[in-house]
Amino acid sequence: MDVTYTSGSSKFNYRVCAVIISQGRILAMRDERSPYYYLPGGRVKLGETAEAAVLREVREELEISAEIVRPLWLCQSFFTEDVDGLDYHELCLYFLIDADGSGLPSRGESFTLYERGHTHIFEWLPFERLENEYFYPLFMKKAVFDLPERLTLITAREPMKDAAVIACTSLREYVEAAQAKLGTDYPVFYLDRKYHRDPAEMREHVLELIARLPAKVRTALVVMGFCGGSWEGVSAPCRVVMPRVDDCVSLLLQTGDSPKSDLKQPRSLYVRAKDPADESFRAIFESMTRDKDPETKRRYHDDWKRLYDRVFIIDTGLNDCRRPEYFETVKRDADWLEAETEYVPGGTRLIEKLLSGEWDAQFLVLEPGQKASAEKVLIREA
Repeated sequence: MDVTYTSGSSKFNYRVCAVIISQGRILAMRDERSPYYYLPGGRVKLGETAEAAVLREVREELEISAEIVRPLWLCQSFFTEDVDGLDYHELCLYFLIDADGSGLPSRGESFTLYERGHTHIFEWLPFERLENEYFYPLFMKKAVFDLPERLTLITAREPMKDAAVIACTSLREYVEAAQAKLGTDYPVFYLDRKYHRDPAEMREHVLELIARLPAKVRTALVVMGFCGGSWEGVSAPCRVVMPRVDDCVSLLLQTGDSPKSDLKQPRSLYVRAKDPADESFRAIFESMTRDKDPETKRRYHDDWKRLYDRVFIIDTGLNDCRRPEYFETVKRDADWLEAETEYVPGGTRLIEKLLSGEWDAQFLVLEPGQKASAEKVLIREA
């Protein structure tokens, strides 16, 4: 019995693979079901050791006896299979195999063998050729040039198929930076940041956007917070994954892996834009009180000063906020509020985890038709 099971559209596999190398080439294979190259190997059977499994697979597929040199990688992979379309969670142990005495290289650059009704086409692929080949696992294209001396744990997450991003325009530059870093190219559907002025209005636009998502979208990745209840009661015909944060500021403040919805300090305001003038609190105040008389404006100003005593600059690594002119611009606003100005670390950590499929307790995963709610999204402090 193989160690594997399927649950809905997801599948778990426990596998082993043989890394067989000769003269700067690696032995890869294809079959009539798979259009891509992969390594010899297969699933481990219940009660079988990984070492026994890889040697068994080598015997069955290559019709040779070989020896294990050493284990190379334990890889936990997350991917959508190109043939069956299932979402896989796979654990695979890769072993360096010594097959020098087997006569494999003498069989030629390419050879064909048959196993239980299947045709296996084997081919020696030069390392340099892997980069441009339809070959899995992807990490091997570079890792084969420098094999580890000890067993190494790696995580391989491949871009999700038929995924799209829903994001607030206030986070546009951070979405773009995360996609560039990860090498993903998901289509992005933006919600105008101005709708934050009213959660009910933002919710209407969330619903409108979901309704016009392309039918092929299977997973919607939400790059924004719960934002005052903007996602309350929202569902979608596809899977929805969203960070468990209260707003976009907390999303950028999350630099670790501990689940927490509100990372903001009390009585504080935050600046994160590349141009701090775009988030000038004094400019916002002047716009809000444009039609007020001087006495009313003074009272409102006093109220703001009582509400806030610190202005934090979020150093995201993208906003170049350590420039003297940046700090001075923010400090002028802070002085107007009689508040202190401080830096706080931030970044795209949570966005990167979301886009790469690293969905742990920091994320809520809603299957098609399931509704978001404050109770599900927000993590209450003990």
